[in-house]
Amino acid sequence: MKKLFSLLLMMTMVFTIVPVAAFSADSGGTWEMGTPMLEGKKGHGVAEVDGKIYVIGGDDVRSFLSTVEMYDPNTNAWTTKMSMPTERSDLGIAVVDEKIYAIGGNNFDNYRLSTVEMYDPATNSWLTKASMPTERTQFGTAVVDGKIYVVGGFDSDNDRISTVEMYDPTTDSWLTKANMPTTRGQLDLAVVDQKIYAIGGANDNSVLSTVEMYNPITDTWETKSSMSTIRAGLSTAVLNEKIYAIGGINDVNGVLSTVEMYDPITNTWQAKADMLTKRKFLASIILNGKIYAIGGATENILSTVEIYTPESNVATPLNLTATAGDAKVTLNWNEVTDADTYNVYRSLTSGGSYTSVATNVYGTSYVDSPLTNGTTYYYVVTAVNEDGESAYSNEASATPQANDNSNRAILTIILNSGLLKEYDVSMNEVNTFMAWYESKSSLFYKFEKDYNLGSDVSRTDYVVHDMIELFEVREYKVSE
Repeated sequence: MKKLFSLLLMMTMVFTIVPVAAFSADSGGTWEMGTPMLEGKKGHGVAEVDGKIYVIGGDDVRSFLSTVEMYDPNTNAWTTKMSMPTERSDLGIAVVDEKIYAIGGNNFDNYRLSTVEMYDPATNSWLTKASMPTERTQFGTAVVDGKIYVVGGFDSDNDRISTVEMYDPTTDSWLTKANMPTTRGQLDLAVVDQKIYAIGGANDNSVLSTVEMYNPITDTWETKSSMSTIRAGLSTAVLNEKIYAIGGINDVNGVLSTVEMYDPITNTWQAKADMLTKRKFLASIILNGKIYAIGGATENILSTVEIYTPESNVATPLNLTATAGDAKVTLNWNEVTDADTYNVYRSLTSGGSYTSVATNVYGTSYVDSPLTNGTTYYYVVTAVNEDGESAYSNEASATPQANDNSNRAILTIILNSGLLKEYDVSMNEVNTFMAWYESKSSLFYKFEKDYNLGSDVSRTDYVVHDMIELFEVREYKVSE
């Protein structure tokens, strides 16, 4: 690793003529700090399965790692999972059918690896799979149509290579494909529309801004517009069919916080908001429509996580309010004219990180339940339409409290057909009915009747939400 780092810093700049489209500056989107990992690392792999983030392997300079950490956005916490059988850094990670494949890399014992191991998050267990034909490290990995592609990297002789190999998990076998035009390592891959984009890296002479696209169907490569920033040791992520190139290192600027976005349709790059922290040999992943930049190194090894929220043309909901109830919080906000639906997010700390609570909310109110009484909950709301998702609304908070009201009420419901229904219920049920009515969480509400059963086992009234014209609540005290 030290040898590679020294080589990278000593490289001289050699320019290659490639098509370069117009580059425009735009600071769009924002970064915020997330919950840090349990330990710092660089050269690690990352995967998302079932809404959880898995960080695998890497090194902390002193040692190579086999550790696996999992981030659960619902708890906003990291936990340790079953370690890989093989300690390694600068490996490739791919996900097929919710199984995670750890591929190649390097460690002290074997230097360059061809080892492939598969992790099943459902069973928290590892299996050994067929090794790659080529031992390699610091290469790119991508998945298209259930097949795993590995591209470039450094081989067992520490030479940069352009070799492309494809792994089929169904047959546990490898095939050789057309070489990448540019020999390079320390690159990263991204997939859009079933095409693989090889981005950045370094060859024997220079750090690169090169972008080449591979078509798995035709087994051919095509040169695309270069980044504005030469960089190696970067990470890429695909969000809304756009490729984000994040961080890395070059011999001009050192470690980078720079972020650029590539649009495959227009073949152009655009500057985006820099990360808060300069990072090389980091990993990135998409979760809930946001980019997570994880770990890496500046001068020191990092455990920190940054979260990128993209800019949006969708208007932001205003005047979010939160009203506490018994084990629930009722949210209300102003309507956004062009919104199709809304998303609701919740946190246990002011300012987030926020976890998704509800999507596809059609109204401008939502009841979050059941909740823990005495706990303060913090909320934000976003608007969604075909152009994307808005920024967060203002934050609102509330603390649910137990309802000690022992009174009852006559709940009178008048349907739009003119039919009148009356129910003698507890005030707790009145509150439950009101929460259902406000949230429109289901088509109908059930009233269970325990009187005049006769020979019936049960009696249930189903009141349809859209049939309600108005209702009246007459609360009364229960005599002792």
